[in-house]
Formats: sequence, structure tokens, C-alpha cells
Amino acid sequence: MWLITTISLIIFTQYMCLYAASENIFTVEENYARNRSSSCIFGVQSVSILMFNSDTPQGQSVDINESCDFVDPSKPVAFLTHGFLAHSNWTNYYKLASQLLKKEYTVFSLDWSNASCYNDPIVLRLLEYPSAMSNTVEVGNYLASYIKSVIDVCDVPLKSITLVGHSLGAHINGFAAKNIKKSISGKIPLLIGTDPAAPPFMFQSCPNRFCIEDADRVIAFHTSPLGIPYSIAHLDLWFNNGMLQPGCELFGFNVECSHNIAVEYLAHMLLNNCNFIGVPTKFVPKCPVPDKISCISINDKIFDSNNSIKGNYCVHVKSQSPYCTGSSSSCLQ
Repeated sequence: MWLITTISLIIFTQYMCLYAASENIFTVEENYARNRSSSCIFGVQSVSILMFNSDTPQGQSVDINESCDFVDPSKPVAFLTHGFLAHSNWTNYYKLASQLLKKEYTVFSLDWSNASCYNDPIVLRLLEYPSAMSNTVEVGNYLASYIKSVIDVCDVPLKSITLVGHSLGAHINGFAAKNIKKSISGKIPLLIGTDPAAPPFMFQSCPNRFCIEDADRVIAFHTSPLGIPYSIAHLDLWFNNGMLQPGCELFGFNVECSHNIAVEYLAHMLLNNCNFIGVPTKFVPKCPVPDKISCISINDKIFDSNNSIKGNYCVHVKSQSPYCTGSSSSCLQ
């Protein structure tokens, strides 16, 4: 019953947010959908990659045999993976890609919109979440193959690669990381999951979900009841205690907004002088007051795979963008 209720909540909030969006955004999304076909219930029909670099900041589709033309092996590479009912040019991921470009990353955004049920009629999506969920392993294996080609053919070292996944996309990246670990005997250095989807992964063991064992350093953001409600990473960040987010109070559909805002938080960490303050959490209704000795400053160093900070931290957030709350001198860590 909990699983059915949660899936229903996901669909309802996705549906209502679609109608709450501006007319222009709705038109863009509608046109995007018209260009793709085939239902997600038939499995993974198509997967593609959108690439961003300094020469193509708006992004462009690339085939696997073209990737090396756009990659500088001396610079870091990030792979972004969207979640249920989304696509590679999703607004929040475009914001994140834009900030990563400023840090000299090459960004590959995986588009599995067909398999994520993005193109299917809204009235069918409630029944299709299990299909999107079951497609995650195959999509993860495709992503692993793409990453291995970038490593082998483009001479990008494994240590330069970061995976970022949202919701179901976090689990896809987890499956990709598992595949890579088995096939090339090496771990992805950094895996970041923004509110990894709960149903039904929260009941699964590590081999079947996003997991602390998937990479050398694993970070999880918790921002809504739609995400896994327990620690799953080396560093678990519980924004506003992992409950509904203050920046979403202006919107009518707080749960979905709180789920998706996790990606914006990550993008804001890359802004200059934007620091979030994390406090060791005791999972009480409100975040504890920051203490300079025990609190941590969370900023662009989140992308440093050598960062050694571990544990569970409640993260204070503002209700307006940018959502960061402190300065780098606010904490000793």
C-alpha cells in the first residue's frame, strides 16, 4: 500500500507541475515529446547522449564514435542522468551543466526519456512507473559501455569521471558504476545521487540500488519523502532534515518541487561564494543550530573525490535562490 501511495503521489505531482508550468515551457516540453515515440512499457527502445563543453554550451547530441572530438582528456568529465518522466535537457540539469562548464568540465547528459515514460500519455504514467523502474538496469549498462568507450578510446582516465544522477537516475548511475567496477577492476571516484528514488529501491540491498559500495566516494542528497529515507552513502546530506523544502512553499505541489530542487542545490554549490552549512544530524524535526567546530561548509568542494568528510548532516537552506546560507569561514571543516 505504501508503494502504491508513493507512486500515485509521484504521478499526481508530476501531472500538476506540468500544468503549473508556464505556457512557453509547456510548449517546449510538448514539442520535445512529439519528436519521440514508443512506450516505456516495451523496454529500452532508444538512449542518447547530449554533450556540453565550452564550444557547445547549449549542448548537442553526439554518437559514441564522435565523443573523442569533444573531450579534453586532461579535464574532468561529468555524466548526468535524469529521473522518471524527464529528459536530458531538463531545466535543472541544464543549470547544473552550465555551472560545471565554468569549472572546465566536459558534461555528458544521458537521455533515457523514452524508457523513463516521459513521452507517454499522462493518464498512463501511474501504471508505467514500474516499467521505468525495471528499465534502469539496462540503461545503466548502456551508460557503463559509453563511459568505458570514453576511457578506452578517448584516453580519459577513470579518476577524472564523476557520475551525477537524480531520482531513478541515481540508481541508473549506481548500476553503471557496478558494471564498470566488475569489467575494468576499478571504481568510479565520485558518485552523487540527488534524492535517489525510494520506491521500491529502499527495500533492496546494495546490488540492486544506488549504494555506498558503488564508488570510492558516494554522496546522497535527501530532500523529500520521494527519496530513500535512510543513509546510503559515505556522506548523506539531509536538506531541511530531508523533508519538504522551504524554497518550495511558493509552489502548490511541494513534494515534487522538494524532490527536484535537489539538483538546484548541487548547481548552487558551484556558484562562487555559495556555501551551505551542514550540522551533524540527530534526525529531530528541525536542523540543529550550527556550531563552528562540528559543522561543515558545503560548496564546490563537493566535487572533490578526495574529500574525506563522512556522516549524516542536516543542511540549512534559504527559501529563495540562491539557497546557500553561510560563508566558507562559518565552519572549521
